[in-house]
Amino acid sequence: MHNSIIVSIVSQYTALAIGLSWGWVSARRISGLDALLSANWFLFAEIGIGALLVEGCRRLPYFSVRKTASEDACLRRGLYVSLLVVLYTLVLMYTEPFLFSYDSIEDVLKLALLAPFLVSISLLTWLRAWFGVAGCVILFATCLAMLIDNACRLSGANGFFYAIVY
Repeated sequence: MHNSIIVSIVSQYTALAIGLSWGWVSARRISGLDALLSANWFLFAEIGIGALLVEGCRRLPYFSVRKTASEDACLRRGLYVSLLVVLYTLVLMYTEPFLFSYDSIEDVLKLALLAPFLVSISLLTWLRAWFGVAGCVILFATCLAMLIDNACRLSGANGFFYAIVY
């Protein structure tokens, strides 16, 4: 249990560091990296969703094998958490909450939308669902980088599905 807490904290800080540095590089328009990093939010979200779906599918065959009650509950929790994070991500992608940035207070409130990813990193770490942890890290970093990039832009915004130039 003690190692799970350490791995969970390291995973969350890794997601934060990746998201902050990715957002900084994307907002600074460093040549060559800008087109790769800021125009492909949907691609990186797909990779994160794919990792979560792999975790869910990886746990499905174990339901047919006779397990103890605690092992069965652990398998079910990992499957449910993975699928709920996928559903939450699809809702975030559909609503595009990070596309527009009007003031800094609104951006701080948008950070609360990223909290479920951090909670699910902890839960999936305790359940030893490593593909799910990787997917949540990728999704958290993608959303944070998009929020930073769009908050720093003055001439447009990029979302999962939409790009706006003004």
